[in-house]
Amino acid sequence: MAILQSTEISGSLSISGSLTAQSFVGDGSSITGVVAVAPAGTVSGSAQVVSLLGSHSGNVGFGTTSPSSFANYKNLSIKGGSSGANLDFHNSSGTRVAAIVSNPSTNFIVETNEATPFILKTNDTERMRITSAGYTEIKAVSGASRLYLEGTSGTHFLTGTSGGAFGIYNDTNSSYRVFITSGGNVGIGTTSPIVALQVHDSLGTTLDDGVLRLIDDTSYAQNVGAAIALGFKFNSGGSVLQRGGVIKAIKENTTDGNYASALLFGTTANNASTAERMRIDSSGKVGIGTTSPATELDVDGTNYE
Repeated sequence: MAILQSTEISGSLSISGSLTAQSFVGDGSSITGVVAVAPAGTVSGSAQVVSLLGSHSGNVGFGTTSPSSFANYKNLSIKGGSSGANLDFHNSSGTRVAAIVSNPSTNFIVETNEATPFILKTNDTERMRITSAGYTEIKAVSGASRLYLEGTSGTHFLTGTSGGAFGIYNDTNSSYRVFITSGGNVGIGTTSPIVALQVHDSLGTTLDDGVLRLIDDTSYAQNVGAAIALGFKFNSGGSVLQRGGVIKAIKENTTDGNYASALLFGTTANNASTAERMRIDSSGKVGIGTTSPATELDVDGTNYE
């Protein structure tokens, strides 16, 4: 075995056996024609690999002499240590700016280490980015939705439709389930809401169905039930009266399993709480100024039949 110490070679160096060295120094810029002829090799220790030139017909492994073999692909395998595997990216100053990390907790992490965004491209065009502050931006594509999710049942969802609208689309039924216009109107069952909330549905001829249902989940008790509150601004400062009028459906009794109900109507006087003004009980009697109508129309204790 030949031993070379501080030898400078200006021509070609041909070695038929093995070459062992403590280190290789240089940037590799003038090295050409390096071909891997052995089926596998190992680089161990803390050596700094500067350049790998030439070609290799097999798979490459770091930390392993048995790199993975997958189908007809050329594979690069990194065997991690006890903390996992890490692929660093440095800038020209040697600062670590990004990394791909896999750890024993089965986490796979793609990270940036400076105030720079993470960008995804297709066809050399940016499609999505995550800013350094954590905001996600999905770029618009002409004639297509920004986000498309497909479920196993064949249901599809589209968001970010043309014109600045936002929609949730069911591909199975070929219709939008929820649609928010660029002006902020919300449509359920319609893509043309002209008010803040517009709901469309096909109902039967009975009162058992409803386009909109409000349910009070409070444990059953007398006078418990869902309500609709109607409000408005009442001064030049823009203060809002949250309960200018109230319509409420209640359970009339305390009996478990008895769902007899009453419908209440309330209004609010100035500097006062909302008060009941009229009710229709479960038998159809109407009371104005009384909570216990005795006849079909009972006005403040005076009976009108």
